[in-house]
Amino acid sequence: MILRSLLVSAALMGALATPARAEEPAVSPGAGPSLATVFAFGADNPDCLEWGNACQICKRDDAGAPQCSTSGIACTPGETLCKSAKPKQP
Repeated sequence: MILRSLLVSAALMGALATPARAEEPAVSPGAGPSLATVFAFGADNPDCLEWGNACQICKRDDAGAPQCSTSGIACTPGETLCKSAKPKQP
């Protein structure tokens, strides 16, 4: 009985010690593999004023630099989308 308890405990400890595989960050459609972060999305879309990926929200400050929130520990990023863009000049 003691041996069985030790084997079960060892199996559980091994399962808990195995790290989970991290998910790949979401990429906007047509972006390409090097644009895997919400920060890169802003750099590649200069006309976008506000964007996010369901975990982080980014906005451009008065100087045009991106300012992004910190994602929560349990957040799963989604597709990065532009929520507000500069008006198009006619």
